[in-house]
Amino acid sequence: MPSDKNDESEWYRKNYNQINASAITGGFYNKVLHTLLELPEKIYGKSNEEMSILEVGANNGEHISFVYPKWEKYLATDIRIPQPEVLNKMKKLGGCFEAADVQNLPFQSSGFDRVISTCVFHHLENPDIGFKEIRRVLKIGGSISILLPNDPGILYRLLWNMTTMRNAKKAGMVSQTRENHARQHRNNYSELMKVLKDNFKKDEMKIIGFPFIFQSYHMNVITVIYIKKIGE
Repeated sequence: MPSDKNDESEWYRKNYNQINASAITGGFYNKVLHTLLELPEKIYGKSNEEMSILEVGANNGEHISFVYPKWEKYLATDIRIPQPEVLNKMKKLGGCFEAADVQNLPFQSSGFDRVISTCVFHHLENPDIGFKEIRRVLKIGGSISILLPNDPGILYRLLWNMTTMRNAKKAGMVSQTRENHARQHRNNYSELMKVLKDNFKKDEMKIIGFPFIFQSYHMNVITVIYIKKIGE
């Protein structure tokens, strides 16, 4: 079982993409998650063409294939660099990968047209700083796409037990998966939304729940937040 941050990180690296239902590349839940994240940009945003795009917490770079191509730059970041085959695939799709912590982004202010975040902020020790950082590096008029799991909402927990925990049981890793989930999901949905709304209170915001479009802690599994930066 993971007993410290190094053990936890190692367990996460080896098992997350095989056990967590939403992280299994090409799986049904993974496709739904990434498709939904792009939906508000297609409805309210503009073409990604000629955009400089930053993705934070990119994991193995799964999301880039769901973004309409022809961007000027697509930079995927995570606290750890993925395997060489992932980097090669990212390069073929026209993107690149760098190690970076969303709580301390090594990029100049107002340097990107769009920021993308898939299931990141519930992991952070300080999500408030993370929200400030992605707003800082975004140009005025640019957009942010954020996906949050509605954990520990009722519907989220029900689906998690039916999918991820089912995979964990097959792998003989039930207790390890439960402990890792508790360690990784540091911030609950309700508190994250309060911090998010405070950080982007000057900006335009659209909130879309799934499977129900309205915002609900317990009735939705995930929530997509689309933000347009209005000013400094």
